[in-house]
Amino acid sequence: MSAQNYGLNENFENESSSPSWSTLDLDGDDKTWKLQSPQDWTTALGFSGYVYVSDSYDSTANQPLNPDNVLVSPTFIYEYPRIKNGNALLGISFKISASDPVRYSETYALYLLPATQTFTGNETPVFFETLDSGTTSKNILVEKWDWDTFGQEVRLYFRHYNSPNQKALVIDDIINYNFTMSTNDVVLKNKTVIFPNPTKRFIQIDLKTETVQNVEVIDISGRKHQVKFKNNKVDLEGLKSGVYFIKINTKLASYINKFIKE
Repeated sequence: MSAQNYGLNENFENESSSPSWSTLDLDGDDKTWKLQSPQDWTTALGFSGYVYVSDSYDSTANQPLNPDNVLVSPTFIYEYPRIKNGNALLGISFKISASDPVRYSETYALYLLPATQTFTGNETPVFFETLDSGTTSKNILVEKWDWDTFGQEVRLYFRHYNSPNQKALVIDDIINYNFTMSTNDVVLKNKTVIFPNPTKRFIQIDLKTETVQNVEVIDISGRKHQVKFKNNKVDLEGLKSGVYFIKINTKLASYINKFIKE
C-alpha cells in the first residue's frame, strides 16, 4: 500500500510476504494482533484467505486474557466522494467476527486519525461495539463524510479491548471507498443526532424518521455505563462529569456522538 494511492483495499493476502500493517500492545502482555493463514474455523465464519486475529484467551497456557491490542493500517489518502445518494455512502468497510459461538462478547473500536497524529486511545472512535454472536462474520460500513478528511493522509486503528476471558476477534477485507449498501450491512451514519451538549443530566435524541431500538454509552477508556432510555430521552444520572460516547441503534443504522457530562 502506497500513500500515493487513494483509498484502501486490504484483504491481507500479501501481508505475509510484504507486511504493511503494524500493531500496538497497549496492555503490555507481549500478545497482540497476529496474521492468521486460512483455517477451517475462519472459513466457517465466512472469511476467505488470510485474516488478522486478536486473542482474548490464551489457549496454549489455558489462561484468560484482557487484551488492549491495536491493529494499525499503513498510511493512505482518504478517498474523495464520487457518488452520494440514498443507496450509497463513502467511508470505511470491514468484515469482522468473534471466533467462538459461546464466548463472543468481543469489544472493539475503530479510529481514523491523520497520519501525523500519534494514537493514545483517548481519541474519538468513529465506531465501536461489543459483538453479540460468534457464529458468522458481518460487514460493517462506517460513513465518514468529512471534507476535512477527503484527500488527506490518514491511518486506521482497530482496537480490541475490554474483552476479558472471551476467545478471539477476527477481521478482514478493510476498504475505504464509495459503497453500495446491501441489506446485510451494519451501517454507521456520520451525523449529530443529540442535544443538548454539554448536558447536566438528560440527552434528547433527534431522529424523526427512525425508531431508536437501544443506546450504549462508553467513556474514553472504552468502559460501558448503564443509562436509562425512554421516549428518545437518555437519563445520565450516576455518570461522573467527563467525556463520553453514545451509540444510538435503529433498525436502519447506528449513530455515534461524543458528549460532555457536566
